[in-house]
Amino acid sequence: TKLDNPDASRVTSKVTSDEMQLFFDKNLETLKAVISCAEKAAKKYEAKIAELRASIPAKFRRVLIVFAVPPVISCGKQSFIDEALKLAGAENICGTVERSYFTVSTEYILKSAPEVIITTGVPETLVKKYFQRPEFRMVPAVKKQNFIAVDPDEFCRAGHKLPDAVARLKHQISKKAVS
Repeated sequence: TKLDNPDASRVTSKVTSDEMQLFFDKNLETLKAVISCAEKAAKKYEAKIAELRASIPAKFRRVLIVFAVPPVISCGKQSFIDEALKLAGAENICGTVERSYFTVSTEYILKSAPEVIITTGVPETLVKKYFQRPEFRMVPAVKKQNFIAVDPDEFCRAGHKLPDAVARLKHQISKKAVS
């Protein structure tokens, strides 16, 4: 092909085929290294997920995960977070709802009686204050002050930090079960 720019034409005409081959070889080696790192990271991720699946407790704790108050925003079975909660040994009280994210009514929370309330993306103090309302006083999580805050950057993104965030949540839930 003819180059319209005479300066570019003059520069590229000085590149030998050996130099081009070396350039492509270096890029190919870099690409192979990147792919190798990605494969290793994927295997590590899969191993962590397999470890979490293998250690799911026999008894799940009923949890409500809260993304905002008021109103209470939570997630249902169409969210990957519902699966992450299962891996953490938690039964999402909204896990039967065929939606991803939605507003949860006070009546639904009272009827479902969560044992733990998980907060993410909203300050735990704000959630605790919201649940101090008299209508929530008989909710097991509120009675026992079983609130857990999780980092939304780690728990709410389907990325490389998620398995570790799930493992931490699993540990925190098991501690709340004892108290």
